[in-house]
Amino acid sequence: MNLKITGLVKEYEIQRALDDFHLKIENISSLVIVGPSGGGKSTLLRLLAGLEVATSGDIHINDNHIINDEKWLKEYRKNVGVVFQAYNLFPHWTAMENITMPLIKVHGYSKEEASEKCLTLLRKFDLLEHVDKIPAKLSGGQQQRIAIARALAINSELLMFDEPTSALDPQLTSGVLDMILELKKEGTDILMVTHEMAFAKKAADHIVFIDEGKALENASADQFFNHPKNERIIEFLSHSNC
Repeated sequence: MNLKITGLVKEYEIQRALDDFHLKIENISSLVIVGPSGGGKSTLLRLLAGLEVATSGDIHINDNHIINDEKWLKEYRKNVGVVFQAYNLFPHWTAMENITMPLIKVHGYSKEEASEKCLTLLRKFDLLEHVDKIPAKLSGGQQQRIAIARALAINSELLMFDEPTSALDPQLTSGVLDMILELKKEGTDILMVTHEMAFAKKAADHIVFIDEGKALENASADQFFNHPKNERIIEFLSHSNC
């Protein structure tokens, strides 16, 4: 993954969520964004996913220059897998329908092609027995794995996660971590926002620490956790669970 952000600003009425934000990262496979609540983490992820547009500034991610053009953004979003903390599964669709319907309606797959891809993913993630269940009949961990499978189904080389374990107990969190680590091994780029430092420590190659709309640290995971230089980060880590 390559990422270059220059002079990024995102304003919401009277609030400035990102303030002249700069970042340059090259040749990494997993980037984890951390920092205090309200610091701008999820805003940055939504901008990188093309779900919101910047007030000003430039974003380049891999071979894409993200621009404020709805037609371009619509096509870009088709190729980025995003998994949210609330899973965002359609409540009245089965696990299979949650994966196949976007493939059919948005990406032009036939029903047979979509079903085949869905079953392959459900088998891979040990979810075949849940193929006909609606989300209410699934555990939080099962719902999250189905959301990840849905994101992977579009053949995305980049997956973005916004607090993927915030609603899960430790055992289910471990299962999602194992799944993310397996995706990394297979060559999928991972970009993730999390407040759980122990999870970040295991999942990240690289860490960006955001506070008050700015990147205070941009470092390898080893340097960030074992040799932090910024006093704000030292204080933050002292109160974390890592």
